Amino acid sequence: MLLTSALLCTAWSANAQTALSKSSKIKAAYIFNFTKYIEWPRAAFTHIETPITICVEHNPEFNDFIKALVKQRKVGKDQRSLIVRNINDANICHIAYVKSAEAHTETLLRNALVLSDMNNKHAFSAIIFFRQNDKLRFEINMVEVNRLNITISSELLKLARVK
Repeated sequence: MLLTSALLCTAWSANAQTALSKSSKIKAAYIFNFTKYIEWPRAAFTHIETPITICVEHNPEFNDFIKALVKQRKVGKDQRSLIVRNINDANICHIAYVKSAEAHTETLLRNALVLSDMNNKHAFSAIIFFRQNDKLRFEINMVEVNRLNITISSELLKLARVK
């Protein structure tokens, strides 16, 4: 019985990893790496030890994958830790990856660096994922970035389509 339970847990874990598409895994890696090249204004944090909060819409596989990526990592000149929250459970987001434009998150998203997909752009989208020649790319909306008083490294801007 114990061996059967262990096999079932292993199969479920492997299935959860395969359920997440390659594109989603790449987006998660991009989101994590964006935190290395973005500086938020001091006013975005209540304390020097306040972590950067990454909010994502409910998708257990994506949430688990990105949580594993950011676990115990620190980024930026202040060496802030990173945490991942479900957007519906968060009271603050520094980065928010949204797949739909639900109105109930508008107040939360107004002060977040919003990431979305080209086919589901949100009104506050600052970084938009799109496909070009079968590769995942991203566009940076500088109007939104400037509105948030965020500084993006020139290294990241070189990789993006800037608008």
